[in-house]
Amino acid sequence: MSLSTLAEQPLLGCLDVETVAQLLMGMPVDARLRAREVSRGWRALLNEPRFWLVLDFSPGSGVVARMSRALLFAAGERGRGHLHTLEVDGVRGVDNENLVEFVAAHGQSLRSVVAQASLSTD
Repeated sequence: MSLSTLAEQPLLGCLDVETVAQLLMGMPVDARLRAREVSRGWRALLNEPRFWLVLDFSPGSGVVARMSRALLFAAGERGRGHLHTLEVDGVRGVDNENLVEFVAAHGQSLRSVVAQASLSTD
């Protein structure tokens, strides 16, 4: 579904696509992943790379889901080839091995990884 086709679909009442996009961009990563299930229009819109350039899981990001390998890799799949920044500083629930695996999978586009020296699985 193209952006012009999306412009013709009701995404959030009478709001235009760019307004809805701005609202979705302000949502935490886990909420954006869930929002993809709202409608075909939202899924198509949230498949755009701009929503997945930065994955911020830090405590101040608003992410409420418990950090897990599954959440990390699900978000990474959305941003495959476009992901620029991964922020996991202060995050519990993903270990160094998973982080190394993630960076190896997305290293071609990743420009920045912010993580503490030693991640914990607590």
